[in-house]
Amino acid sequence: WMHQGTLSLALGSGLGKAPDQWREIDRWSLALSVNHYGGNPNYANAIGALYALQAIAYPSGFLPGELSLNRSGAGDWLNLKAGMVPMNPSFISAPIFNSYVHSAFNNTLNLWLVNLQSQSNVSLPISPYAAWGGIASLQPRADLALSYGWFDLASTPSIASLLGGPALPRLS
Repeated sequence: WMHQGTLSLALGSGLGKAPDQWREIDRWSLALSVNHYGGNPNYANAIGALYALQAIAYPSGFLPGELSLNRSGAGDWLNLKAGMVPMNPSFISAPIFNSYVHSAFNNTLNLWLVNLQSQSNVSLPISPYAAWGGIASLQPRADLALSYGWFDLASTPSIASLLGGPALPRLS
């Protein structure tokens, strides 16, 4: 069985104001999160489960989740995020995937990437890992958005080990 604890902090002058009262400085904030995972990541194997909802589990330990500078569009088209960002950007997976596997511990993106890895021998880090990168989004309407993300996958092993977290293989 696995358990997770997360500490998240957001700092910004606009966090306590209504978006219609924001000045440009109020659109900017700093986000920080740290995760701790504990338990037996191989529990499904230990009890002989063919496919448990926790078939993919994170290694135990402390992992940095995010340290980023963010700009919120709120009434404006442009949203930005840059810094150490989580490897589970919401624009890659659709919420409908959560109807198949509950994502409390295991992001549905993880299942897709594990399938990709088995077919191509590509080693891609997945959440809860983080990488240096950025995300830019244009959102002209509430129901329309265009997002682009850039992630330095080679930085993932060194970020995971910042807090003594589990070692990851170097990516080529």
